[in-house]
Amino acid sequence: SIYWHFRQAGFYVVIPLRRGVIGIKDEWDTCLRGNYGKFDVDDILQGTHDAIDAVSQIDANEVYLYGGSYGGYDALLIAGKYNATKTFKKIISHCGVFNLAKYPFHCKANPKEVMMEYSDSSNIEEYIQSISDINPANYVCNWECPIMIVHTLDDETCWFGQSVEAYNECIKHKKEAKLILLPGPHTYEVENKEALFKFFLKFYSKKI
Repeated sequence: SIYWHFRQAGFYVVIPLRRGVIGIKDEWDTCLRGNYGKFDVDDILQGTHDAIDAVSQIDANEVYLYGGSYGGYDALLIAGKYNATKTFKKIISHCGVFNLAKYPFHCKANPKEVMMEYSDSSNIEEYIQSISDINPANYVCNWECPIMIVHTLDDETCWFGQSVEAYNECIKHKKEAKLILLPGPHTYEVENKEALFKFFLKFYSKKI
């Protein structure tokens, strides 16, 4: 429903079928193992640029990024590592991982299994070193566009404290950011989603 709301508001909506999306085929589902924060980011950026080139009605000066869940992680990583030219003028991360170093202890999964998934090591020191290059928390100083950080308080997939930490880091580095916390589980299909979507649209539509 969130994409429908964007379309109703007059946006072109590009949804890259990035590698790692479940349900395509086994090779597609599992190819991010060892390539988190790389293949998925490449697909999002390539899909965006392809859409801009293919659809003349898309204004390259008004391109925005929204990511929910793992997409929220990608959005924050892109903000710090891949948006130096400001392809995306504003970015929303919804229930996304900000500090991958702490994430194994900020979800309901087994911490060692999470560390193994992202680094092939269950040793915390080795894990932190391995994921350093794909940890959004390491690139806040490079955030150059306005960021909206959204999180639900009952999220067990990614603790809302991740987004609070992201917002606090924005304040520390004097970055332009907004934080929205609201009741609900790991989803945007919350009770007051109509109001939430209005916040999204206002954030994107307001001139920088």
